[in-house]
Amino acid sequence: MNKISKRSLSLLLALCLLLTLLPGLALASSEVGIEPAFNQRFTGTGLVLNAVTGEPIYGAYVWLSYSFYNEYGDEEWVNVQTTTCPDGFYGLSFVLPLASPLTVWAPGFLPAFPEIHVNRFWVMIDTAYLQPGTW
Repeated sequence: MNKISKRSLSLLLALCLLLTLLPGLALASSEVGIEPAFNQRFTGTGLVLNAVTGEPIYGAYVWLSYSFYNEYGDEEWVNVQTTTCPDGFYGLSFVLPLASPLTVWAPGFLPAFPEIHVNRFWVMIDTAYLQPGTW
């Protein structure tokens, strides 16, 4: 296994966190009193942990499939996929309303389906605690 210096690991984690959080900054600056609109794009971050040890799971698969209606009234299907950073964090960008669950899975673990909570100020994705096992 290759050794990574502490500085390189710190820079990698900082970059991963920055890339995860930057898209959500626009959401934090939205006007007070505005409810989320249909087809409004949101960005959320989540965390994937080993349910037994509490350690972050690196490289877990995170995906969301959903449909929405575009400005012409046509239904569009979207598949959003990502993987977790070394610290177990990930970021997703999606359009409201959501009608399907978020799915998180890693080799050697059972899948989890964390909920996404959205209001006019923020997006929160529940932490996914993956149980060891196979399916």
